[in-house]
Amino acid sequence: MKLVQNTIVRPLPSDELIKNHEKFWRLSLPESFLEFIKKNNGVEVEEATFECNNRGYAIERFLCILDDTENHPKGIYDIDVVFSQIGERLTNNEDLLGAELLP
Repeated sequence: MKLVQNTIVRPLPSDELIKNHEKFWRLSLPESFLEFIKKNNGVEVEEATFECNNRGYAIERFLCILDDTENHPKGIYDIDVVFSQIGERLTNNEDLLGAELLP
């Protein structure tokens, strides 16, 4: 998988911002993911595909952590924003889980 370096979402998340998000989410992110997101926040990828349960999937970009999602042009890729969108879909139609959503 090749990362497209000029697509990294800036500003990169600070340790303090990440800790605040972890506290809100009530979880600790794995150290390997923290290292990745601190350097590659929301980065796009080239030709990243994988197979699961005999189905092919593609990764377009990784999600990011932002302080101000509403005023950032890439705010729609923030983890909290995407989580809210998934939650809304599941609330409206619980049958979508596994059919159209891949967390």
